[in-house]
Amino acid sequence: EIEVLKGLSMVKDSHKHIARYISHEMEEDNIVIVTEFLDGPNLRKYVTDVEVLKVPEVMHQLLMGLKFIHQNGVVHR
Repeated sequence: EIEVLKGLSMVKDSHKHIARYISHEMEEDNIVIVTEFLDGPNLRKYVTDVEVLKVPEVMHQLLMGLKFIHQNGVVHR
């Protein structure tokens, strides 16, 4: 997962809807992954609160991010 994030962050034209990898640390049984800060609510809150008329716009952004990672050899799980 860390290598995937590193790879996507190094793509010349990284995608505006994907957080960039900054670093990671290993702590005993945990891995802490640090990504750029994205201001605003988390996706779950945003999707719950979004107006019905904005759903197509949100879906478009999600699908464009998914398309970008697929084009760069990543399959989201």
